Parts: sequence; structure tokens; C-alpha cells
Amino acid sequence: KKTAYSSQNDLVSVEYIGDLSDLQNEGGIPTLELEVQALADSQINLGKFVPSDEEISLPEDTYSFDIGINGMNYEFQFNIHSGETNRNIQDRLARLFNSSNIGLNVNVVEGENGTSALKIVSDETGLRDGEVSTFTVTDENTSKTSGVVSYLGLDYIMRNASNAKFTINGEAHEAHSNNFTIGKLYEVNLRGISTEETGPVSIGLKQDYEAVQDNISELAGNYNNFLQAVNSYKDAHSSSQKLVSEIAGIASNYKDELHAIGLDVQDDGQLTINKDTLSGAALSDDAEAKLGVVKDLTKRLYHKTRQISLNPMSYVDKHVVAYKEPGRNFVAPYVTSN
Repeated sequence: KKTAYSSQNDLVSVEYIGDLSDLQNEGGIPTLELEVQALADSQINLGKFVPSDEEISLPEDTYSFDIGINGMNYEFQFNIHSGETNRNIQDRLARLFNSSNIGLNVNVVEGENGTSALKIVSDETGLRDGEVSTFTVTDENTSKTSGVVSYLGLDYIMRNASNAKFTINGEAHEAHSNNFTIGKLYEVNLRGISTEETGPVSIGLKQDYEAVQDNISELAGNYNNFLQAVNSYKDAHSSSQKLVSEIAGIASNYKDELHAIGLDVQDDGQLTINKDTLSGAALSDDAEAKLGVVKDLTKRLYHKTRQISLNPMSYVDKHVVAYKEPGRNFVAPYVTSN
């Protein structure tokens, strides 16, 4: 597969999401220059700081308030009982918000002199066309008793949401998220703001030999991670060693061919990479023939993992104890339920 690059990955990361037909179009895949003026931010509401341990001054009753977000309105109801403190109510509301999963993250922040407040942060960033805020909090027309919004200051917007602002080849653009696509070719994630020192960020496609090296390195890394994961169970399940041996055995069958392109099979089955040798193989005139061993290895590993998924119990220590009825020669019923 093709691999994209960013000249400054700490400011802009990129992934190529196009297909091979794009490469055949006139002009091919463009290299772009991005400058980031601002990142997209979420909305933050910060409530009033009230004494945490003081009894709440609202009377005992059932209260409610409305949250408007993503074109939907949600009513939240809760009870205030006699003797409850401000912090009791704040903690309960934070749990109520977070368990609702409507796109808000709420926590209680500590202030000075034993005070605390509710901080409400939207999961989404930016503002779409026609929006003035990401979410609203009100109890003006709620079904139960009102007053908690003003008492805790839940409707105070400390920071409004804002869009990401950037230029592509000098042309100004905005996006309501720091993650977006460009021309169905690149998926871009903005991470920082450009300065005079950093200058613009170039994004484009790596040369074929660089993409090949990246993909082979990723394959080797995932292969090693798989072996390490299986090995972590060897004390609990001795049968897991059988799986390690079978997987490592597949790589060992290609040991000489893999060594020739810079992949060395270690005694424990792990793969190490000689980057110079791999680079030389990828740049050689017969690169496709040399690197064919990677396809063969991948096919064998894929076939093996399909076998594992169909019968995983063959790699797990299992013991079946069946108490048969005396005098009856029935098949042990639990054998097939393994």
C-alpha cells in the first residue's frame, strides 16, 4: 500500500486513504503545503465556585434542567435532600452527565479556600454553519423545579468552541475538527500551530521503496507483538508454547530468504530488521522478486491465524471430568462442548 509522509509530524500527521486509480489520474497525487493558524477547540462551561462542605442552600425538592446538544434536547432530573452539601450535588451531577453519553465530559474542579465547581467540556470541537455554541444548559422551561443552573453557574461559557484554521498551498480553510480529509486522498490530523521557525508542513506520498520498507517493518512489529502476547500466557497455559512453536516455525521456513532482504529470524522466533539491507533490497532492480518472500510469509501466517480462530481450544490446557452413570456406555457429554 502507499504511505504518506509529513515533513513535521509533530504539527501535522497524515495517512493516505486514496486508491491506486488516483495514481493513474493526470498529475498523480499532489504534494501539499499546510500552515496551521489555529486548532479546533471544544466548548468549556465552568460553574460557580461554591464552598464544598457547606450545605446546599436550595430547598429539598426534585430539580431538572435541559441540555441542548447536536440538535437534541435532554432533560436531567435529580433530587436534593436535606443535609446534602454542595460537593455532594456536584459529584452526583458529574456522574449523571458522564453516564448519559451525550457528548459531554464533566468533572469537579477544586478552587481556593475549600471551594469547588463543575467543569463541562464538549467531546466535539468547532462550530458548524449556523451554530453559536456546541451545547446549552438551561432550566427556564424545565418540567421540575428550576434554580440549580443559576446556583451552580452551569450555563457560564468559559471558552466557546472554535474551528481549526489553516492554509493549503496558500488558500485559507476552516474545519470544525482537527481531523479531516483532503480530496479523498489524505486523512490529516492537526497537532500544533505553525510558527515562523517551523514554516509550512509538506505532505505527500513516500516513494514506493520507502512505503515497502514501512509496511514490512509494520508486519514484523505485529508478528513480534503476537509472539510476545502468546508467550505472556506460557506460565498459565503450557499449551501456548505449541502456538509459539508453530508460528515461529513458519518464519523459520523462510529464514534464508528473509535474511537476504534484511529480516533475521531469532532463536525465539522474533524478527529483527537490518534497515540497510532492507533498503538495498527495496531499491534493487529485482526488488519485486526479492520481496516476494514477504508475501509468501504473510499468506502462511494469515492461513495459520484463520486455523487458530476456528479452533482456539487446541492451544489451551483443558481437562474434562465426566461422572458417568454406572453400567451405561454413553459418550462423555462434555467432550464436544470444549
